[in-house]
Amino acid sequence: MSSSRPPVVRFARPPVVRFAVKFRVELLFALLIVVLFREYLFGGGLLYGTDSIPGGLFFRGFLVEFVREYHELPRWNPFILGGLPFLDATHGDTFFPSSVLQFLFPVHRGMGHKLVLHVFLAGAFMVFYLRSLRMRTAAAAFGGLVYMLSPILVSYIFAGQDGKIYVTSLAPLVFGLLERAMARGGMVRFLGLGLAIGVTILSAQIQMAYHCMWVLGALFVLRLFRGSSVAEASAPSKGRACAGFALAIVVGLLVAAVQLLPAVSYVKHPAGFSVRSEKTDYEHASSWSLHPEEVASMIVPEFCDAPNGYWGRNPFKLNSDYAGILTLYLAVLAIARRRDATRLFLAGTAVFAVAYSLGGHTPLHPLFYRVVPQVKLFRAPPLVMFAAAFSLAALSAHAIQDLLERPGDRRALRTSMAWGVGAAALIALAGVFAEEVAGLWSRYAGGDWTEERMRALEASLPAFRRAALLVAGILGAGAVAVGQAGGGGSTRRLLPWVLGVLVFADLWRIDTDFIRVEDPAIWTEPQGVAKLLAEESRSEKFRVMPVVPGTMANELGYHGIESALGFHDNELAWYRELRSAPEAGNLLAQVGESFPFLRVLNTKFVLFAPEGAPKLWPVSDSLGRFRLVEDWEVLADQRAVPARLADPEFDPAVTVLLEEEPEFAGLPTAARGDTSGRVTRYEYRGNEIFVDVYAERNSLLVHSENWFPYWHAFEGDRELPLLRAYGTVRAIPITPGTHKIRLAFHSAPYEAGKWITLATLFLTGVAAAATVRRRGRSA
Repeated sequence: MSSSRPPVVRFARPPVVRFAVKFRVELLFALLIVVLFREYLFGGGLLYGTDSIPGGLFFRGFLVEFVREYHELPRWNPFILGGLPFLDATHGDTFFPSSVLQFLFPVHRGMGHKLVLHVFLAGAFMVFYLRSLRMRTAAAAFGGLVYMLSPILVSYIFAGQDGKIYVTSLAPLVFGLLERAMARGGMVRFLGLGLAIGVTILSAQIQMAYHCMWVLGALFVLRLFRGSSVAEASAPSKGRACAGFALAIVVGLLVAAVQLLPAVSYVKHPAGFSVRSEKTDYEHASSWSLHPEEVASMIVPEFCDAPNGYWGRNPFKLNSDYAGILTLYLAVLAIARRRDATRLFLAGTAVFAVAYSLGGHTPLHPLFYRVVPQVKLFRAPPLVMFAAAFSLAALSAHAIQDLLERPGDRRALRTSMAWGVGAAALIALAGVFAEEVAGLWSRYAGGDWTEERMRALEASLPAFRRAALLVAGILGAGAVAVGQAGGGGSTRRLLPWVLGVLVFADLWRIDTDFIRVEDPAIWTEPQGVAKLLAEESRSEKFRVMPVVPGTMANELGYHGIESALGFHDNELAWYRELRSAPEAGNLLAQVGESFPFLRVLNTKFVLFAPEGAPKLWPVSDSLGRFRLVEDWEVLADQRAVPARLADPEFDPAVTVLLEEEPEFAGLPTAARGDTSGRVTRYEYRGNEIFVDVYAERNSLLVHSENWFPYWHAFEGDRELPLLRAYGTVRAIPITPGTHKIRLAFHSAPYEAGKWITLATLFLTGVAAAATVRRRGRSA
């Protein structure tokens, strides 16, 4: 008699379950991000950033409102510093893909959502990179967790530097795509790498994107000879890999041309458009470097106590360079256990990043300043620290991989544990003897020890003592856990979870110091005097000269109030020269009862606070946004303009200072006298300005907005000369009669870059589709 078993029925998993299993690590990261940013995500507040409030909030708000009203991108920003190009001077992440969130949510929420999204993507992309190295899920997840929560990344939120967050989050994606292209070949993968490079450049953080390309180039050279299928292949295969990598770089540059071409043309223009057009001296290039005390803070972040009680050598510090004490320990462990090409590359990258960030404290940054192109245009060497965060996170994942697959004998594990416990003991001793450590540091570490700095150091000691003991405890516990890795399978499987919890607790406590949520109304709703100015600005064009802290950057621009001051790294050079001239007194120079520089710039009010409460001081003789003047004076040397404006005998209301004699369409110049013409109407409409004017004699139509060669004046189809007046504003020669004039902004670099980007995206898509289709037919 025979019996048969019933057939086994297997049920297909629902799609949701399959998705959850496949992306379980990313879903866990998303949950952690929701918990980390819960106050922001569920509270409706504003994710505070010191730079994003005066700059980012205004720039993004202006962009969104302009596009909604005129259905085109703004080319000119008239609200700060007398006006400057919007796209060419770069006003942030205009072309970055996630910027679409600013149009889907209120601007302040869209900005915050972008940052939260990219902190999550940093972890997800790190997992992608580590899986490119064929790591186990647990090891990849650990490395992704370390990178995602690294204060080097998260602290940029408080600093308000979103472009740095974008590059940091995208770096592992770029490196992972290169790893896959070198391991598996195929032009499609190199095209994908090119797109990722292009998006990284579109972050608008050009300096960090440049640093990212340094690391990418070094990784490519490594993989060309070691650790990839290409390294073991024939010379033709190496040649194809080189061609693919070159193609990726070219595609990346072309994809980013819409932003890169106008920005580079602006900064590198022979006429010196930007204040950054001149190469900086080394003192400027090395400003905001890391210093020894900040390196010590990579062990115990509260040693220098940024941002709460910073006492280092920089004017202030709003971010952290801490990667985690267990991250450092595991990175060292990974190198100690095995020194293959990948690990040595990662370790070298981390050491390079720290040494470069130290500026003049090591010979590395001075060497790059002298030898490497473009470095003379940059400052703040620690912007390369994202490479250290990436390398240390990747090395820590390698350590987890080792402990899971080949933990070694118990003696080796006990040695690793002893080193970790010993280091923890030293850190604890430093905390116990915090005063003695501070005394030795102030005596031997160098730097200018002012009384204020000494007080800040002493005030930070209680926080340092507590933190040192906590860091020592985390390191000691992690070292003990590593020492137990030689146990059974269950003990080993629990190890990533134990170390993950310790890392999470260590990094979480630092990250939360840099995540602050505030009431958006403080920044988005005009209050008091600002409300009055915003209402008046709706019906009349004028500027305000703010001398009250909290209004002198770009804060007024968000409310539609034009300021004679402001902050932008790419300010027009001639406007900076005018306002920083000694005779100008930062535009506040007074001649008798008059303010000549404010008058020329159409400044109607001075915003000041004599007794703490902001008040308005009317500039009674302020000159209009558009006006007719019949008299002029030519100054060939524009450096003489400030002195002439400050001359008590000179009246800018009746005389225009020019660089050259004006041309009036070949007509003879009429006798000069009192201006009898008038501006009857003007209107700002998108990227064009329309002016109706009547003149009885040859005159100059003065437009109190910065001159820039991309602006053009037309009457009908005929282009009119557009001259630079008073060293910085515009003047158009006008003949007798009635005129309808149109001013239009045209940036040839932007228009060319736009079409290059669109064509590259189209051709890349066609090439990728054709390659995939050809492969399908072959299969």
